Amino acid sequence: MSVNEEWNDAAQSEKEGPTLLTQIILIFAVALMVMVFFLGM
Repeated sequence: MSVNEEWNDAAQSEKEGPTLLTQIILIFAVALMVMVFFLGM
């Protein structure tokens, strides 16, 4: 499955509200930023 297809699926299902995939991506992004912030200090 290509990245483009995954984005299309996420965009289509966002009409029903945030999907589990979207929540996982957001949580991962926040966790990554927090780790980079603490590692950079």
